[in-house]
Amino acid sequence: MCAAIETAGFVDVQETNLKTPIGGWAKDPQLKELGEYTRLSLMSDPEGYILFLANAMGWKREEINVYLAHLRRELKNPKIHAYYRQKIVWARKPEACCLRHVGYRVMR
Repeated sequence: MCAAIETAGFVDVQETNLKTPIGGWAKDPQLKELGEYTRLSLMSDPEGYILFLANAMGWKREEINVYLAHLRRELKNPKIHAYYRQKIVWARKPEACCLRHVGYRVMR
C-alpha cells in the first residue's frame, strides 16, 4: 500500500496496523468506546456487510437470514471478544516547489 502511495507522488508515507475490538470487552477505555461504536455500526446494517459475499458464495435468501440472526446474537454476546485488523496509511502532498522538480505540472 505504501509503495502505491509513494508512486502517486505523496511524501512522508506512514502506516500503522491496529486490532479494533467489536463490542465493549476491551479493558482500555478508548478501545472499549471504539468497540461499542463498531458493534453499533455492525448492528445497524449487518446486511450491508455480508450481502455481497453471501451472494458471491451463492447463498439463498433463507441462508442469509439465518446467518444474520446468528450474527446479531453473537454481536450481543459479551463473552465473545471479536476484533478485526485494520491498516491505516497516511501521507502528505508534496510542496509545489517539489512537484516541479519531479515533473508534475502545478495548476493554479
